[in-house]
Amino acid sequence: MLDFVFPVLARLDAPSLASSDLALNMANVAEFSRQHCIGICALLVPANMISTFQTLVLSGLQRPRWQMYWIAALSALYATLMVLHVVTWFVAGVVMVPTFVLLGLALVCLGLNGWAIAAPQSQSRMIRSLVSWVGHTAPIRALIRRFQQWNQLTPQI
Repeated sequence: MLDFVFPVLARLDAPSLASSDLALNMANVAEFSRQHCIGICALLVPANMISTFQTLVLSGLQRPRWQMYWIAALSALYATLMVLHVVTWFVAGVVMVPTFVLLGLALVCLGLNGWAIAAPQSQSRMIRSLVSWVGHTAPIRALIRRFQQWNQLTPQI
């Protein structure tokens, strides 16, 4: 009865499972990565960029380290998954511009998040100097003032 509903589970009976025949080996993971490339990239690219941007914002606002560690670790996970996804394409012999663009994006995000963990003060100074350099227009100045006011708020418990 379950064979009709779950045909894969019916084939995975206990005597046939050996250490080399496990369903989750590297060849199957790499094949899954290549077959579902559009979906994986559609998830990882925005997640990577948004979480790295959040790390930069938290660093610029000089938020507590534990907040930066959490978002930087999450962003590093996304970037590492993207690097592994690109490596599966390199192993398959696909060397194209999109693979290098994705690899470059992942490495830049890993670098920015590593910088946020290793030296948050210097990254905060760099972000603040970039914001002040760009902030010569009135709308940017208003946005900076809003961020500064928001950063000074304390949570109400």
